[in-house]
Amino acid sequence: MMKKTFCFRFSMVIFLIAIVLVSLYPNFAQAARIRRFLRQRGAVSAETDRLAAKERLAPKEKELQKEKELSLSPEAAKEQLKTLCEQVKSDYKKITPDHLKQSQQRLFGSVQSLLRVLNRDSNRETAAEWKEEFHLTELSATLQKTNAPDKTLLDDIWNALHSNKKGVRRIIFDDFRKSLRQYQTLERLISENSYESQLINVCDHLLDYLETYSGNRDPLHAVALNDVMVWLEDVGVVEPRTLKMANLVRVVFSGVNLQIQVGTEFVSAGFQSEIKENIEIDENILGTHVVGTGTFTATSSAELVPNENKAEINVLIKAVMDSATVGYHSPVTVNTNTKGTLSAEKRIQITPEAFVTVPTKTRADLKATLSNIRINGGPLTQMIAKQQIQEQRASSQSVARQRAEKRMNVRVDKRINPRIEELNENYQTKIRTPLLQTGLFPRIWNLSSTTEKIDWSILIGSLTQPSAMNPAPVTEKPYDLTVQVHQSALNNAAALALSGRFLDEDEFVKDLQKQFPKLPKFLERKQEESPAQVSFVAKAPIDILFVDNKIKAVIRLDDIKVLNNADKSYTITILYHVRVETKKDQNGAERTIVVLEQAETPQAFPSNYQPESGAKLSAIQTIIRSYLIRRLEALPKRVETEPLELDGEWKDSGVLVPIFASSNDGWLTFACDWIPKEKNKNPADEK
Repeated sequence: MMKKTFCFRFSMVIFLIAIVLVSLYPNFAQAARIRRFLRQRGAVSAETDRLAAKERLAPKEKELQKEKELSLSPEAAKEQLKTLCEQVKSDYKKITPDHLKQSQQRLFGSVQSLLRVLNRDSNRETAAEWKEEFHLTELSATLQKTNAPDKTLLDDIWNALHSNKKGVRRIIFDDFRKSLRQYQTLERLISENSYESQLINVCDHLLDYLETYSGNRDPLHAVALNDVMVWLEDVGVVEPRTLKMANLVRVVFSGVNLQIQVGTEFVSAGFQSEIKENIEIDENILGTHVVGTGTFTATSSAELVPNENKAEINVLIKAVMDSATVGYHSPVTVNTNTKGTLSAEKRIQITPEAFVTVPTKTRADLKATLSNIRINGGPLTQMIAKQQIQEQRASSQSVARQRAEKRMNVRVDKRINPRIEELNENYQTKIRTPLLQTGLFPRIWNLSSTTEKIDWSILIGSLTQPSAMNPAPVTEKPYDLTVQVHQSALNNAAALALSGRFLDEDEFVKDLQKQFPKLPKFLERKQEESPAQVSFVAKAPIDILFVDNKIKAVIRLDDIKVLNNADKSYTITILYHVRVETKKDQNGAERTIVVLEQAETPQAFPSNYQPESGAKLSAIQTIIRSYLIRRLEALPKRVETEPLELDGEWKDSGVLVPIFASSNDGWLTFACDWIPKEKNKNPADEK
């Protein structure tokens, strides 16, 4: 019997990937107050939708789209960037108190806007907590009355925003966060008199930063480039050309970082089914009462429809109908046998906004044969009746055909629409809306289809985070399911979701168990031990590196408390090999498997500690490190993928078999083939 373990084990094998997924999924690792707030359908939800739409069409994104429309190549963008940097230096614009005042006014406007949203929210308790947490009322009064807001107050607010303890990654805080960041940046540049030197330094070395990021896959270089991009945006109020510089950098590093391809055979298998029904007919056709019975046998499949702007699936249903009916229209009784086919098409469209179904269209090809006619009455009555039967026969058959097509449309819609509606509801409530609310919805989410495959291209990251600089590698052959993820997708998502994040182990595990009742061993702890509590660092909380067919993961903790011992700054390193092997099954037949195997023992040390120095750890450091190592030792040493049985129509038609994996040049590629059941039978099961 096929096992269902590979997908879960593969995705859970590295603790950091589990944390990233948890942070992106709304039912995971959220405090109770956040979950209550997310369920509200008041002013905040409405404002979230408005801001999400505004953010996706932000001027900066429009500028980037304009650059792409001009077919600006990365090399051409670099040349323009070099010229622009020289122009900015030669035509230097000084920073003045007026710029700071302008930034202060923007900050005041963002505070007022946020207060209006929270004041309208139906969850008064949560809204009041957030207003108090971020001192919004006090800040609003200070910004309005003074020219120089209290730095300590601003620092406290920024730290609260950056701690990310209460779901403040929600998009309603986005403009407030950016406005506060810009004000603090400008205030610091003026007080330190460092704007000119920093601007010149950025202009002189920006191309060097790009080259460094291009030539080195170390995620820390991406963090450094992100800091430069943020700075360029913050000083845009002083020198608008820095916004142009940021856009040119995006042209160089704005490639999609997650690609999924689904082959037509796999898609079709999800819609393959056979339907056999006995039908009863009772209807009125042109004044004739028709009753009878029949049989209905149908098979369904699916094909992909070429579309550059969305993914389209055409569900095909071919049915054979055979019925015997009796029509009563005094003084005539007609017995009819009807045979023929019905061909229905049901179009399903997939966009970033929703799953949409198009009304079913059916074409009937039916042939009706009159097996018996009985007419009560004399010769004249019979002559008139027969003449009317011949005259109305064509129109009667046309109406009967239309009725059959309508019944087929209703039957198909009742079968498919509920499935798509459920899928769409889950997508909206569990993926799209939470990602929009938390500002984590991908910048690019493109779907398209050809007759051979569905292409899904995604860019995960903010406008300042660099993404993939190189395209995904081309596989040797097309697979039925191919997932290619660039390390920047996970690193950007981790930075957005986990920077400064506080995580309690009990809350994490409880929420995780709602989705996976059986947790892996490395998430189990001794009952007598108190739950671990950690806070991630503000920059690069998790780094993932895909190179040389290895997966390297680095987790950086700012604070940690375990076994009633607390300390600061720890770094955890995990390294796995990714490879493809052949393995003999119980019948001696060789099959391909994907293997994930530890390349070295996981490590955990205080962040500034150098193991080669031989320096001794303190007592608390020794206790915490021993605890982390013990938990890390429970990670699986080796994971072998197994064929996966899916639910629905896929369950009875075949299995998804992992057949290829690689981890190189920043990209992790994982591919599966769909193996129909008749090709996957185990001879031992047939005996």
